[in-house]
Amino acid sequence: MTTISSSFSKTNNNTREKKTNKEIYYPTNDYLFKRIFGYKGNEKITEDLIETILGRKCEVIEIKSDEVTEKDLRKDKIGVLDVFVKEKDGTQINIEMQVAEYKYIIDRILYYWAKKYIEVLQGGDDYEKLKPTKVILITNFEIQKLNTLEDIVNSFKIIDTKTGKLILTENLELVIIELPKMKKCQLKNKELKSWLKFIVNPNSLGAKDMDENKYIKEAKEEYDKVLADEHERDLIAQRERYWLDYNSMRNAMKREGFEEGKKAGIEAGMKERKS
Repeated sequence: MTTISSSFSKTNNNTREKKTNKEIYYPTNDYLFKRIFGYKGNEKITEDLIETILGRKCEVIEIKSDEVTEKDLRKDKIGVLDVFVKEKDGTQINIEMQVAEYKYIIDRILYYWAKKYIEVLQGGDDYEKLKPTKVILITNFEIQKLNTLEDIVNSFKIIDTKTGKLILTENLELVIIELPKMKKCQLKNKELKSWLKFIVNPNSLGAKDMDENKYIKEAKEEYDKVLADEHERDLIAQRERYWLDYNSMRNAMKREGFEEGKKAGIEAGMKERKS
């Protein structure tokens, strides 16, 4: 694959940078992502992002964005920082910006899908009331199970395993976007490329990116407005600290496990030599 030589190569996976003694955060911060794409009034911005990802027209009639408390920002509470969208035809779309790697991330996403899929049913309802439910997962890490796939964006449905052609149902679709793959994979869809540039680092956008898509320009303006709000910045910073603490703890546990394994290996080797 061709390496992208644009601003992607200059942007790391961090969700912040320091500039004039003030930290600048990116939408890879899951609270900031939710604040832009899950905020009522930004339906057209979110609609354009979804249309670009799914490659079809989308008419958003509702964005559900639960209020996030400071307590929520200091922990990883399932269902708090996702963005839920409802289309005019009843299709449900759940969008999640996932910051940290989880061993069972695929199982977690299936759980999200299943929960949303059955929520519309009340006691005694017919199954025909079930609506197509899509999950868009955007990760700030590469998923090990997908390491054989070279594309940045991959879509998954239920198909027959014999021919690989028959789609059993359109009610299920999981779309996974791995942002780190932008550094090594070429993305032909220019509009999607611009949207992903925005998520990774809105400050990397050029005038052309925003001139060609007014909704990306509006998203950038919303981003600047949010960062200019001191209260919003504080909430973003709280979430950032949570992920720093999480990663520090995770790395410490890995090192501890490595040292214990190394010690056990040495002891086993010594016993074997003595026998």
